[in-house]
Amino acid sequence: MLRKHIERIVRFPVTTILLAVFITVFFAFQISGLHMVLDPKALLPQDHPYVRLNNEIEKQFGGSRVVLIGLASKDGDIFNPSDIEKIRKINEEVKTLPGILENNVVSIADRKVKVVKAEGDSLEINSLLDGIEYTPEGMKKLKDRVNSNPAFINSLISEDGTVAAILLDFKGGDSSWLQKQSKTEELSVVPSAFAQEDWKKWQKPEQKPETSPLAGEGQVSPEPVEGGGGAGFPPGIKIGVAGSIPVMMALNQTMVSGKIWNILQIAGIVFVITSIVLRSLVGGILVLLPLGIAVLTNFGVLGLFGIGLGVGTAAISAMAVGFGADYSIYLLYRLREEVRGEKRELDASVRQTLLTAGKAIIFVALALSAGGLTLLFTGYYLHMEGFLVPLAMTTSSLATLIVLPAIVKVIRPGFICR
Repeated sequence: MLRKHIERIVRFPVTTILLAVFITVFFAFQISGLHMVLDPKALLPQDHPYVRLNNEIEKQFGGSRVVLIGLASKDGDIFNPSDIEKIRKINEEVKTLPGILENNVVSIADRKVKVVKAEGDSLEINSLLDGIEYTPEGMKKLKDRVNSNPAFINSLISEDGTVAAILLDFKGGDSSWLQKQSKTEELSVVPSAFAQEDWKKWQKPEQKPETSPLAGEGQVSPEPVEGGGGAGFPPGIKIGVAGSIPVMMALNQTMVSGKIWNILQIAGIVFVITSIVLRSLVGGILVLLPLGIAVLTNFGVLGLFGIGLGVGTAAISAMAVGFGADYSIYLLYRLREEVRGEKRELDASVRQTLLTAGKAIIFVALALSAGGLTLLFTGYYLHMEGFLVPLAMTTSSLATLIVLPAIVKVIRPGFICR
């Protein structure tokens, strides 16, 4: 059986190369479906009763997808009409984001945040901004209200009053939440809304003053002007975002390109080392060809079946690069020794090399694949890695044993034939 396959490669090298190119191009187009899975909850066994209970609790009550928007005054504290109005507008705007738990949005401008005042036998409860006018006196009254409750300090506002926070909470309870949401067009609002450029819509001057529902009866809200907050008030506000969602989304957008860049770096190192070992630049290039086929095929399979590229899967894809290079270097070196030592023709050398070195490469690939399959029995979250190890070993070994000899047959490189 093996001899028949070897004979086909030697007799029809061009056909073999074209077939390999077709398969590689097909899988390369599937890479567009590749995505990163960075949610640490995805590593947990989702069928475990504790995990299922935790997911259900988070789904009902939230708390797993908290985002914090920090608003820092550029000069002085935030107790001025311009900054307070910006906080109020952002507080109301974020409640329209997809997946938001509106009842869990909290800030000093939110109606749910109350100030309690006891007078005799009566108890007065108001939102912090109830009855607050946008005047110096109104701002002082708001500051006194905030400082009257220690629970607000260093939670919703800093001790010196220069930084305020808006706490957001998004629906959770599903380890694939980020993956599902990142595929929906609606969620594009989330990363863009958190960008500094888009927050400027709250900082630009408005054409007409807007009546603020929280600013007292008939009180007109000030125009939030970049660089100025009105007469007698400090200008401007800086906005920053923290939390698991913006971090995971930023990583989701950069990790794929970063991993590809890492693979290119590995390929460069392999090229340099191979060129030195074989004393030929052509040899270095030949080694990279099956290596590239293996990487594109692996990533294409992940994209085709919608398999997320997590930390483990990314490491296995990089491992395929390393082993693919090992296979290719070994095969080329043995082929050169066959040509030089036995003084055979290239066709005969290719046959003999594939028959001897090919068996060794196949046995090594099988042993590594078997080792990878053991991951299937170590935990639920390693099932995918247990599948990808045999895939990586198979693609790298086949690309080496089928494509590389066919290319050598076609170009007949001098460093082998001489």
